[in-house]
Amino acid sequence: METRSVSGTGEGRHTTVRRELIRLDGGALVIDNPGMREFGILGAESGIANSYSDIIALASRCRYQDCSHTGEPGCAVLAAVHTGEISQESLDSFLKLKEEPDYQ
Repeated sequence: METRSVSGTGEGRHTTVRRELIRLDGGALVIDNPGMREFGILGAESGIANSYSDIIALASRCRYQDCSHTGEPGCAVLAAVHTGEISQESLDSFLKLKEEPDYQ
């Protein structure tokens, strides 16, 4: 990694000054790009719908249309976690992915 100092205060030291495409095991790609501090998932709604179709189907049976699946009474998704129909880990992943587009 190349570095440069932008100011006399040391600000900007140890920053990337070149682009790099990194291939990860499993086929994922990461772009290391100067000036970028974070990246997010954009347009992920269709992927979430395909990957978590079971949770989305259950969500249509919740008492409240805007159910967050985190504690509302009558939540069909939490009931399915309680009975073991879906795992808590799967629900946690779903909720985290659903938050990403709202954050961006």
